[in-house]
Amino acid sequence: MRRCIGWAAYLYPASWRKRYGAEFDALLDDANVRWRDLADVLRGAFIMQMTNWKSYGRNAVAAAVACAILALAGSFLIPNRYESKAVMRISPQSPSADSTPAEVDEDLTLRLEQMQVQVLGRSSLIELIQEPPLDLYKEERKRMTIADVAEKMRTHDIKIRLYDTPAGGKPGAQAFEVRFAYPDRYKARQVVRELTGKFMMLNHTLAQKAGLEGNPGIEQFTTADLPATPVMPNHVAFLWVGLWAGLLLGLLATLVWRRPKWSLQMAGFAAAGFVLALAVAYFIPNVYVSRAALLIAGTGDIARLTDRLQEIEQRVLSPDNLARLIQLPDLDLYKKERAHMPLSDVVEKMRSKDLRIHLYQALPGRHAQAFEISFRYPDRFKVQAMVRELSRQFVESSLGNPRERGYTLELLETADLPQTHAYPNRLSIAILGAFAGLLIGLVTLRWRRSRRAQLTPAPAAA
Repeated sequence: MRRCIGWAAYLYPASWRKRYGAEFDALLDDANVRWRDLADVLRGAFIMQMTNWKSYGRNAVAAAVACAILALAGSFLIPNRYESKAVMRISPQSPSADSTPAEVDEDLTLRLEQMQVQVLGRSSLIELIQEPPLDLYKEERKRMTIADVAEKMRTHDIKIRLYDTPAGGKPGAQAFEVRFAYPDRYKARQVVRELTGKFMMLNHTLAQKAGLEGNPGIEQFTTADLPATPVMPNHVAFLWVGLWAGLLLGLLATLVWRRPKWSLQMAGFAAAGFVLALAVAYFIPNVYVSRAALLIAGTGDIARLTDRLQEIEQRVLSPDNLARLIQLPDLDLYKKERAHMPLSDVVEKMRSKDLRIHLYQALPGRHAQAFEISFRYPDRFKVQAMVRELSRQFVESSLGNPRERGYTLELLETADLPQTHAYPNRLSIAILGAFAGLLIGLVTLRWRRSRRAQLTPAPAAA
């Protein structure tokens, strides 16, 4: 036992061992030591190391190594994710003789963005998710709506990237890459095959409408590959994150141990700011956003088509029509605002703040323009009903003979029913409140310290 306690004494700082080492050895020879004494020596060594400012680096390094090991071990518990990719080549279908290379590149980019609206649309992805051979996101569909799963798939798992033409590409052409990440590598490859097939089919349909059957426009450059190794989790990245997190936690723990009272006060300010900001955030009403996508196509140039769309927008979003929609019994919007504001002001507030018409970038030479209608409101059912009504009016404006009107207007994506609110982000508000509490705490404690120093009388002269 004496030997174990002697070894434990080496855990004390070198300055302490130099000053008290001989006395400690003499005391150890005369004492009747027990296992409890070994625990006391270890505890004393830990306290001495933590209360020594020179030990900051050692404590931080020890914590960094420990957290790095834990992070690396935890990364092996995360399911693998495989990413399949395919490259497609897109070339101008009808470039004019005086087109510059920059204009051709812009045309290709805009054409790809236009096609993504339909290929990656909500209804298209829902159909893809529910295909029996794929049956994607089974666990997510148990706790989420199919629309939210499709949105997660579009924003998180699918990547479309446009870059320069690969070797062997045609002059004036570009290539884009379709990527999809999923835990099953075979399904990841199949989804990429389905997406590239949708691009090919849509391009063929648009080419037939424009009378460009002889020019494919989009060609398969490389087929979807079968990934052999997962892209996630990145064990090296987890190791580095754990290392830096442990370093920060080690420094913070040493600071807390060195100045416990000050640290406790700062934690109290941060907690008070977090709780107060979170409480205030819950007084902010939830706001839901619904969206619908439409496409207007015609035989004239894109400028004329945009003018047609503006004419329709002026009719549908006119103050009289919006005032009528607001007062519909099924909607009955802005009841509180209408109680103390004129209806004209409510309509203006709706047009300037809550209602949006977003135009996707037009596609030169394609004679089509996609746009999105979005509306935000505290009631998620009413927000969907409002977008649905506006979409219906836009579509009905194109009914009749398309040749006489010169355009057609179709619905690409119906108004969705939002499941979660878009505003406010209460967690972000609470975190900002915690940082504000820390700042207030620093100022308050500094002021109290300076105030205490002013009130403390100076020592009398000898």
